[in-house]
Amino acid sequence: MPFAIRPYRPFPVQCLVTYNAGLRQGQGTLWNLSRSGCRLSGNLSLHLG
Repeated sequence: MPFAIRPYRPFPVQCLVTYNAGLRQGQGTLWNLSRSGCRLSGNLSLHLG
């Protein structure tokens, strides 16, 4: 994924989440939440968008 500077300031959060990737359910960690996005690291891949 290309590097991009976010237009909004991120909040330094770190919390465990459950998310859907198609018909599968993954578990991971949500990082740096902002109005324009966040970072997610988990056990299932996500598609950009």
